[in-house]
Amino acid sequence: MLKISRDDRKLTPVESVTLTDAGIFEKYDLELWLSNSFEEFCHEINQPLQLLGKDVRPSAKVGDIIDLLALDEDGNAVIIELKKGSNKLQLLQAIAYASMISEWELADFQKTAGWTDVEDFLQVEQEEVNREQRIILVAEEYRYEVLASAEWLLGKVDVACFRVEMFRDTKATPESEYLAFTQVYPIRGLDEIAVGTNSQGQGPGATPLYPEFLAIINAYNASAPPGLAANGNAPGFRVIHPADWPFKKFLFYNINRKGDGFTSALYVHKDAPPGFLELAKTFDGKTLADGTKLLWEDMEGTRAKGRLIARFPLTTPPETVAKAVHELIATTRPKVNEKRQGSLKPPTAAG
Repeated sequence: MLKISRDDRKLTPVESVTLTDAGIFEKYDLELWLSNSFEEFCHEINQPLQLLGKDVRPSAKVGDIIDLLALDEDGNAVIIELKKGSNKLQLLQAIAYASMISEWELADFQKTAGWTDVEDFLQVEQEEVNREQRIILVAEEYRYEVLASAEWLLGKVDVACFRVEMFRDTKATPESEYLAFTQVYPIRGLDEIAVGTNSQGQGPGATPLYPEFLAIINAYNASAPPGLAANGNAPGFRVIHPADWPFKKFLFYNINRKGDGFTSALYVHKDAPPGFLELAKTFDGKTLADGTKLLWEDMEGTRAKGRLIARFPLTTPPETVAKAVHELIATTRPKVNEKRQGSLKPPTAAG
């Protein structure tokens, strides 16, 4: 880091110092700085996140605690682990926490944080919360085995590693101290750092879409009938609310990109009108034209009763997924409309 001197038109090095030499504690300094200024930290590392809490116990069966627990806009749980210096067990520790957090239900997240703020932040339905877990590591240095393991997990677990550096300007009055964060893994691609390449057109700092997911959305929307467009801004999630359905919160379709594939589903909320759960279940096991089977999945513990879902590998051509989504809707929507015609009125949301 170089300090600018406008008077003599020179640059002066600012002293780099380790957290240990600066007398900084991992728990009582670094963690508090980041939690108290979480929005600024997220902006610095270009990660839109909502903090749920610090020193969070992932399970009643262990005494360990997660430094910082957050959610991203897709509803994924984000485990943030901080380390002074380096620690070859940092990633292993975070993976253990992620495995325990994967068992959390919606109520666990609601208990950990003020849920009103979280609901406003999310760009997905609550039923999508904690479908996947992500890991963010922050350390001064990284052992080779940590970065090698993160690379090996690519495609299985989303791991990002950031280097934190401390700088001190001893010539300033009063003395000033700074933290800088640099992403060391994964290496950012040209499409992430080049100007004017953001596929969403949302400007600097916007989260880039998965290109293959965007291709699916474009293919679907290109032939979507009026009132059935896939809408949303989240990088891997779009929702389809049929315009003629008076109960949009309680019955809807989505297209999703998660982990090792894509999904499309008809969701049935716990407050959906009577009979719609049973109706959705009647399509369980039906085969679509491309050979994909519709499967019913119960979702007890969430605000959804369940979903009728179709799953596609990441290698599935976008046009194939788009056609399957259209077929899912064409197969189920007429039956839903048939059931709702007449005297059906939208239910009143609880609470």
